[in-house]
Amino acid sequence: MYAQELMAELADGKSFGKRGEQWLFAQLAAIGMLLFPPLTLKGLVDFCATLSLTAGLVFVLTAFIHLGRNLSPLPEPRKKHELVVSGIYGYVRHPMYGGLLLAAFGLSVLTRNETRLAICALLWWVLECKVAVEEKALSERYPEYAEYKAKVKKFFPFIY
Repeated sequence: MYAQELMAELADGKSFGKRGEQWLFAQLAAIGMLLFPPLTLKGLVDFCATLSLTAGLVFVLTAFIHLGRNLSPLPEPRKKHELVVSGIYGYVRHPMYGGLLLAAFGLSVLTRNETRLAICALLWWVLECKVAVEEKALSERYPEYAEYKAKVKKFFPFIY
């Protein structure tokens, strides 16, 4: 039922292009390039890569579970969206994006692929831009979002 509701919202032609779809497409393109880099450069090795990859995937999965029906791939909140500030969202505002960045970094290092690492930086930039759109929409819808934003880090708990 939730999937059908989400698909109906995504297929709404009247809203298309006004909800930040370009950021979703840019995010998907960056992820695609991360998984299948256009160039192969060998080099960078880091012993923390496996931990980074695993922690990133745990962040994404945990955030996915906590969001429930509020989940949307677009930066514009869904029509029946509720602000989630508990669980992992009590420590970080965008744990899926932070987890994706950790996992991308871990994958880049594990595969010793500097191109993936550069694409990871591109993904970070895309997500920063997407978050700006998302947080503007959340601030407009929820007056309490400003206080939440002041207290809780963006991507990584206690860090950033």
